[in-house]
Amino acid sequence: AAQPLNWSKDVSAQCKPNDPRSRVDIILAAECVWLVDILDEFLDTLKALLADSPSASAFVSYCDRSSPGSKSFVSSRRLWDGCVSREMQHEVVYVGDAPEAMGKTCEVHRVWLGTQQ
Repeated sequence: AAQPLNWSKDVSAQCKPNDPRSRVDIILAAECVWLVDILDEFLDTLKALLADSPSASAFVSYCDRSSPGSKSFVSSRRLWDGCVSREMQHEVVYVGDAPEAMGKTCEVHRVWLGTQQ
């Protein structure tokens, strides 16, 4: 099942009447966060979804568009540090060249809560 979410609103209020959260194995988030202004809302939503499905993992694809001193674009470091600060674990599962941006990379990380491997 797919569920569109507004990250600035409470997850519980958006998952009615067919709440899929207790049956989730995998969450896919592809190119969902690139601007600093939406990072915290995205990470809080991701944590809420993972908290409701303790055995679930999220696969987050991200292309680093930042440059040194960027105030608009989220750096890879800031994204993954944001996961850790919310007690989410992550591991790199893929790194490759970004097809649309010379010299930039795309990453896919598996993200989870707790101590699961």
